[in-house]
Amino acid sequence: MATPWRAAYVPPQGSIHGQVLFLRDQTLLAQQFDHKRLEPIGEPIPVAEQLGYYRNGPFYAASTNGTLIYGTGSSTPIAEVQKFM
Repeated sequence: MATPWRAAYVPPQGSIHGQVLFLRDQTLLAQQFDHKRLEPIGEPIPVAEQLGYYRNGPFYAASTNGTLIYGTGSSTPIAEVQKFM
């Protein structure tokens, strides 16, 4: 996954594969990930657009239970929480 920022891994939640979250052009993308082969599966799908930045990185985090938090906007992020998986 080509991204200048860190990626986040969300382990499987009732499915075989986990998800990798990563940023590309201010769009947060999710892509299935085969943790046994250590490779992505299929094409990434957009999850959120126009992510904000905090200090030196995009404003998002995912928990191991599939909860995702992210902020949109450029100066003062507006936080949103959603169940990812």
